[in-house]
Amino acid sequence: MGKTNNEIIIIELSCGSIKNKLSWKHSIYRSAPLGLYCLKAIAPERIGVIDVPVGQIQDMFGVFEPSAIKSVICRLAEEPDEDIVKSTVANIREAFPKAKIGCNFIKSDLTKIFDFVIYGTGKSAIMHILRGIELQGYCDQMSNDLLSLLDVPKEPLIDVGYSMLPEKWLSVHNLEIWQPWLGLEEFSTTLFTYPGTEWLTKLLEWLTQSGFDSFHFNPSKWTVEEINLLRTALNNLKISLSISFLSDEPVNYSDILIPVKRIWLYEPKAVKCEEVTNKLKSIRAAGFESCMLISHAWFGNGGTLNVCKYIDHIIIRDDYLWNNVELKKFTQRYWGTKNRFFTRLFGLRTASEFVTFLKSSYALLDTLFLPDNKGEKQ
Repeated sequence: MGKTNNEIIIIELSCGSIKNKLSWKHSIYRSAPLGLYCLKAIAPERIGVIDVPVGQIQDMFGVFEPSAIKSVICRLAEEPDEDIVKSTVANIREAFPKAKIGCNFIKSDLTKIFDFVIYGTGKSAIMHILRGIELQGYCDQMSNDLLSLLDVPKEPLIDVGYSMLPEKWLSVHNLEIWQPWLGLEEFSTTLFTYPGTEWLTKLLEWLTQSGFDSFHFNPSKWTVEEINLLRTALNNLKISLSISFLSDEPVNYSDILIPVKRIWLYEPKAVKCEEVTNKLKSIRAAGFESCMLISHAWFGNGGTLNVCKYIDHIIIRDDYLWNNVELKKFTQRYWGTKNRFFTRLFGLRTASEFVTFLKSSYALLDTLFLPDNKGEKQ
């Protein structure tokens, strides 16, 4: 097979993060970098995406013609693993000696090893490179990038092993969606925008045509009115959906009209336990399954075990920060409430539900058999 004549390579490196290094439970799951494929859609024949596990990135370099590559752009995690990033950049320079290497903006001195840093979605940067403009230093293009949306890809998305924590699963063919319309800023936890109903409809049509039938939307601070505008599209596509809100967002869950199965609350942090409990009750009262992503900071600052009875599905965001005793205690309380483990086991109805239960049970058993070393972290 001949080499491609792509001029730009975009490399997904956000999976090389400190969080994944500390927690095996997070490191084995990999989100689809939909935002990078939206950037590729700017000029599909001229842009290539390397979307493989970190250890396989260098193996993909042989696909590209070195002399044709003008720039390589790496998307880094907010807290990157420095060893992985430095070794990857060194390998890129060796494979593509004439290419300029850039990355997305993060608050880290690590960006100094790159030729340019992009503060923006990546759209303007890529347009400049394709026009023959060489980028250098810090490139602040955010305001300009936000004026126009990226295109939704036309080529089917090939599932190369994407996965998410099994607690979020609604079917076997599932996908986690962040904010792909933001390109390099897809996984941002500070920038939130709404791309419009038409764009989101095209995104869901593209993904269903690619073989996916259930989706988990991470928080993006949409209003209930904006969410409800997707009602027609969701009914036509017949997909399963779960959506997420930040715990401090004021939301009337009973006003949500789209066919959602689960609603997740993220990042309780400073939100008081009583307020979180009331939100979980409201989610259930509106007819949805109530779910929660819990951090150690919340648990240590007034969070209580009593909240477990109101949670249908739970994820511990930073298990590596908990000591073994408190992690086991919380896990036992959650699964022991209302005999949840056996109730869920004997309530399984489909093969996908059985697979989901098995996957989530691995983490449960791993936690329950931890040694009781109070001073040790995960």
